[in-house]
Amino acid sequence: MDHSMLAWAVLGLGVLLVLISLFADPLGLGRHPDGFGWKQDLALIIGAAVILVGAYLLRRERGSP
Repeated sequence: MDHSMLAWAVLGLGVLLVLISLFADPLGLGRHPDGFGWKQDLALIIGAAVILVGAYLLRRERGSP
C-alpha cells in the first residue's frame, strides 16, 4: 500500500468514526437519554484527530516530489 492510499484510508476511518458518533442514537448505538454521552464525545474527538492526521499525511504526500 503506498502512502497516498494509507492517507486516504486514515482519513476515511476518521470520517467514519465521526459519522458513527454523530448518528449513534438514530442507529441504536447510543444509550445516553440526554443526547451525547461521554463515549460519543470521545469518539467524536478521536475521529476528528484521525481526520487531521489523515489530512496531514495526504498533504505531506502531495508536497513531496
